[in-house]
Amino acid sequence: LALRVPDHPDRIVTALGEQLHNCDAVLLTGGVSMGDCDYVPAAVTRVGAEILFHRLPMRPGRPMLGAVGPNGQAILGLPGNPVSVLVTARRLGSVVLRRLAGLALADSPPSVVLVRNPDLLPAAEWRFRLARLCGPGAAELVPTMGSGDFVSAARSDGFVEVPPGAT
Repeated sequence: LALRVPDHPDRIVTALGEQLHNCDAVLLTGGVSMGDCDYVPAAVTRVGAEILFHRLPMRPGRPMLGAVGPNGQAILGLPGNPVSVLVTARRLGSVVLRRLAGLALADSPPSVVLVRNPDLLPAAEWRFRLARLCGPGAAELVPTMGSGDFVSAARSDGFVEVPPGAT
């Protein structure tokens, strides 16, 4: 069930409460950061949920929020930018939903590829870089204008995961 809710604190609380009454998991997109109109963290608390994490050391996707509802429901607050949603939904959201469905945590092991044009400076946080396959076991990073660049996402085959301190 997909639902569009305006950026209004009471409307978000009402919609979230209704969905928690009917669902085992709720995924929200947008409204999880620290801006004036980012009402999701407060709404999650107002419905009686416990926030387990917020603002993970990852890029894109730092504002990601994870919580447990009053009856054990999973609540994931994904960032609002398209590439951030793509990464957090695939990397974290799919794991939570698979676990709730009683499935194995991963559908297949990740592929290891050699990145032909790696970032030169190591990152302080986990990085998820859009990439396209360019040969057997090889990938190249896709140029991007940031987490709102859905055109670059469409040109990619996925993303490579780069741990902190790595290039």
